[in-house]
Amino acid sequence: NGDRAIALLLDGFERAYDEKPLPTRHRIEHCSLVNESILQRMRALGTIAAPFAGYAGYHGGSLIDWYGPERVNRMFAHRWFLDAGVGVAASSDYPCGPYEPLYNMQSCVTRRGDDGTVVGAAQRIAPAEALDLYTVHAAGAAGEAAFKGRLAPGQLADFVVLADDPLRCEPSRIAGIAV
Repeated sequence: NGDRAIALLLDGFERAYDEKPLPTRHRIEHCSLVNESILQRMRALGTIAAPFAGYAGYHGGSLIDWYGPERVNRMFAHRWFLDAGVGVAASSDYPCGPYEPLYNMQSCVTRRGDDGTVVGAAQRIAPAEALDLYTVHAAGAAGEAAFKGRLAPGQLADFVVLADDPLRCEPSRIAGIAV
């Protein structure tokens, strides 16, 4: 979860790749707290991040109380991962956090907790980017991009029908869209 633990894990990945480069892209589950050095190392290694998508919404201001505002700005860093070119997919951490994709998408877009507190606003992403975390990026993180993640010829037809467009509705309403 933390930046020190992630740095230690990346040390191990780097040593392993020095001994024997592998075609596999490693994934870091949780990957909650990062910094610029971690982002650079993950990009260089092709490592994929799977941070919690819904924790900003679910825990709200409690995150600031627990970790402080500086750390919260580096937590669940979907914006930074995308901007740095680091592979990133959404993760729920269910049952410790909400599993509903639309709730978690809203959390990534608004970074507003259920208590109304905005946490880590610099990590906000656009609705289309949040949708990609659950489709294109999730398929890539699972090594299944060749046949999943897009509505396109040759891809599995895995989709839902929604009552509203999460890419165009008010971001604070994404979680309430009926499936």
